[in-house]
Amino acid sequence: MEGGEKRINEPNKNKGEGEGPRKGREIRKPPNEGIDDNAPSEEEVRAAILELIKRLRRHEDVIRSGKMFSEIKAELGRLRNEVAKYGIDGFERVFDEMEKYVMRVEEKFKRYHAKEIQGLVEEIERGQIKPKGRSIRSRYITLSFSTPSYQATYQILLKKIGSITVKAPKVLPYDVITPLQWGLLLSDATVRIYYPAMETVSMFQIMLFMLAFPGRIRIDATKLDVNKDGVKIVWRVESKDWDPPSLPECEDEDECQQINEEDAYIALFAGLMGDGSFGTIRRRNHVYPRIRLTTTEKYRWEPILKSIKIKYYEEPYKNGIINITFCCSYAVELMQRIKGIFVGKAPILLRLLDILVNETKIERVRHIMNMEIRKLGEFSVELLGYLFHVNISGSWSIMFMKRMSDVERANAIATEVAQYYGLSNDDIKVYPESHAIIIKPSGILKIIMRDEKVKEETIRVLCKNIKTRREKVK
Repeated sequence: MEGGEKRINEPNKNKGEGEGPRKGREIRKPPNEGIDDNAPSEEEVRAAILELIKRLRRHEDVIRSGKMFSEIKAELGRLRNEVAKYGIDGFERVFDEMEKYVMRVEEKFKRYHAKEIQGLVEEIERGQIKPKGRSIRSRYITLSFSTPSYQATYQILLKKIGSITVKAPKVLPYDVITPLQWGLLLSDATVRIYYPAMETVSMFQIMLFMLAFPGRIRIDATKLDVNKDGVKIVWRVESKDWDPPSLPECEDEDECQQINEEDAYIALFAGLMGDGSFGTIRRRNHVYPRIRLTTTEKYRWEPILKSIKIKYYEEPYKNGIINITFCCSYAVELMQRIKGIFVGKAPILLRLLDILVNETKIERVRHIMNMEIRKLGEFSVELLGYLFHVNISGSWSIMFMKRMSDVERANAIATEVAQYYGLSNDDIKVYPESHAIIIKPSGILKIIMRDEKVKEETIRVLCKNIKTRREKVK
């Protein structure tokens, strides 16, 4: 092999010394500086500064005392004990080194940075300092903010903090490491001078990165996120022993690189832990789980999405952002398939989900994994060969509902059902936003008066629903 090249998914042999490129690699020259078309307006800057100062004042006591460092030290100590108890080899020492590093950062922060933050805030309020672009710089800190406001972030960059290098043990097989790397690089991770790197506030993400890129990991904690509800340490982790893997690609919309179905689920899990959200949605007095993967580059996820066997739908947002959404029983099925793969291939990931109890996202992941999947047809009736879900509200109002992948298909099925059963526009409706077909009670009455089989199925679903509710009460 030529210099600088290597087989995918095997560590480097050059030890990755220094910050420069590996032998045989070429650093691209930065583009020439010019006019920044995305430069914030004066109004945006003014609004961002006001919000930044408001947050710094709100968390003034936390910043002065360095409480966020005390909290993370306690969490690292707890994790060190937990991984020792679970027998996760090698990570006890990693957490011990991270805890000692945080102690050194805390000491420097209290001595230099906290006082400078306080003084900088007072000078900004008096109008003595104005920002340059999206930041305000000082000797030991830089206050930074992003615009526009709907996706703004507010951070404190801590200077002269330093970093550490730890040795992450290899505990996963390569057939799990590879898809984990895919998912991380498609979401939160980036490539810095050919080194995979990631910034995160999540300890689970840090552990996931170390599992995906075992070997020497450079770690620093030189940023603080200033959120509305608190101040969090932003960790930067960077692999020093791995090249980034080749990601699966699509040549066009219909021809994508074939990948193993289990690999696709593992990669999707890693992506969801970074750019995903786990929540619920309320529909007609019922609460259903909902999982979203947020991306601006859906084409990069196509090979993975085409390899899984679970339905999802797309929700366009702002500025090219797309939410890839798994809802209801499909969300539960997705997490249970992932859980089944981890049981056989990577049980350590399930143990980590049990250990990291202080992260809201992890709690929601565990909750959805342990939910029950309603079997296909259990709460459905069949109309002209199409399964419609029987939706029963708390007041016993009944509707038939079916969601399609696109509105054209939904309209075609709705027209077919309406013509066969003699339904009017008041009886059946298609909702373009959700691609859902809804048959209202008036339409259901017409259907069951004409079709005895649908009547029997509807009664079966009602009886099943009553039995389920009684069991929940018990």
